[in-house]
Amino acid sequence: MSLLNEIHTWSTGLKPFLSDALRRLLQNTSLTASDHDDLFALLKLEVGIPDPNNRVPEPLDISHLPSTSAQGMTIRLLSLKNFKNVNRIAENQKLEFVPLGLTVIYGDNGTGKSGYSRVLKLACRARDQKATVLPNAHLPKNQQGTPEAKFVVESDGKETILKWQLGSPMHIDLSALSVFDASCARAYLDAEQDVAYLPYGLDLVENLAQIVIPELANRLKAELALCAVEPSLFQDLAGPTAVGKMIATLSAKTEKSLVESLATLDEEETKRRASLLATLQEMDPRAKAASIRRVHDRLKAVLQKITSSVNLVSDVARDKLSTLDEATQAAIAAEGIAANQFRAGEDMLLGTGGPEWQSLFESARRFASVAHQDKAFPISSSESRCLLCQQELTDGSSRLVRFDDFIKNDTARIAMQKRAEYAQAKAVLVKEPINFGADTSLIEEIRQYDDTLCTSILGFETRLEERRNWMLSAMDTHKWTESPIIDPDPRSEIVKLVQTLADQAMTHDLASNEDTRQKMQNEFDELDAQAKLAPRKQLLLDTIDKLNLRASLELCNDYIKSRPITEKSKELAVTPGVGVQADLSILSHSGLCGCRDQPGWER
Repeated sequence: MSLLNEIHTWSTGLKPFLSDALRRLLQNTSLTASDHDDLFALLKLEVGIPDPNNRVPEPLDISHLPSTSAQGMTIRLLSLKNFKNVNRIAENQKLEFVPLGLTVIYGDNGTGKSGYSRVLKLACRARDQKATVLPNAHLPKNQQGTPEAKFVVESDGKETILKWQLGSPMHIDLSALSVFDASCARAYLDAEQDVAYLPYGLDLVENLAQIVIPELANRLKAELALCAVEPSLFQDLAGPTAVGKMIATLSAKTEKSLVESLATLDEEETKRRASLLATLQEMDPRAKAASIRRVHDRLKAVLQKITSSVNLVSDVARDKLSTLDEATQAAIAAEGIAANQFRAGEDMLLGTGGPEWQSLFESARRFASVAHQDKAFPISSSESRCLLCQQELTDGSSRLVRFDDFIKNDTARIAMQKRAEYAQAKAVLVKEPINFGADTSLIEEIRQYDDTLCTSILGFETRLEERRNWMLSAMDTHKWTESPIIDPDPRSEIVKLVQTLADQAMTHDLASNEDTRQKMQNEFDELDAQAKLAPRKQLLLDTIDKLNLRASLELCNDYIKSRPITEKSKELAVTPGVGVQADLSILSHSGLCGCRDQPGWER
């Protein structure tokens, strides 16, 4: 087996990125920075680090190796001819080689020597594949074709013409021809500046161990340095809390969901932390509890006053008054019609039958119960005396009976009843000005907890008073449209604050007990640690990503050990049939052609 075949067989057991590196070394003899970028990305791919450029390895394959002739078969290059579209080399030119011996081609610069050598290197799978063959740049684009040429070779005494075209599969016999120039050199200077020889292909293994592996190791070391984590970054969060325990065991295995959970405080937890802090800072918890309860009780009283004020001028109360006003006005109108009918045909004083007259008549009814205790009102006897002027009534007694019948009529009674209800409703509205009782001192107390709520309470009080004044005006004008708006209603927020004050008072009471106080301190420490972690959540998540990346990168060290590769190189160098002796025998019958770009000569 040839040395290159042995290397190919060995490469099948290597990681794909190493086999890819062998392929690149075979095809290009030296690697560029871009090659090393690719190989480093492929190395990281081995440990699960994704490549943003989606590179995939292309391991060394048998198709990449130059062909070796069958046992005992000799292939010689006789000539190159029929060049087309190869630089500025004229078509139908022919370059001949002696079957045995050395053919020397010479000429000035620009005469085409390098053009011939490029075709040889590409067609014969030379180690250096970086150079390419270009068409004649002086021709128009539409006249520039694909470079091609014909090789005349001798195989076991039989002459064969092999066609080569750039980009097409190469004939396997052409790869049996070795091409050597400055770029394909397989010799190097050792430390003593002596020329040493490596068998063809063994330098692949040597360069893999001495160039590729060290370069990857340096890149890995640099990237590991970028993943370093500062130990003191979260040191202030250390402690017996859940956050502290997480920080103490921070590693690539730390769950991000745990970070998300501990770095998030909801509104209730935030308020609880503030409440605990205030309680723990209080020198006399019981006195503080008593002070909070005083505010709590006063705020409850305000809440009750707000509720009674709302009931007085709410939309429901407004609609009830509007309905009462409408019914009262209708009853008064009906009463007026009845009074007019009552006075018809008689000469009565103006206003008879009206509300004032009815009031006077009712007063007479009450006086009669005193003046004529033994007689029913109205007294029908003509000998009775008038309850006002106290003269004999004579025929006035029958009029009193008619007056009484009018008063007892439903129309007059209903009108009187509605007037009384309306007057009473207005009296309640008049004597109940809107005042929540939230004086300056209470407002200042509330402001310590919720400044917005103070504004809401005062604004609501003003709006309710405006509604009350409007309703009083509407009762006089009987116009109930376009009433002032009273919302928003702050009572729900007040209820929350009342509950908060009750909780705080209880918390301060509990804080006077040492065991309870310690529990409160522990609870505060947990919430406080979470509050301190919250603004650094993303930093911690990024740190975990770094730790994960570092853990993966450290696994790469297992794949870039040069010792196994160096040992393989030594093994190949002394293996019979594939080492130095085999390589020299191949040179002896494969022929040698080469090119050196120096003015005036090639070999």
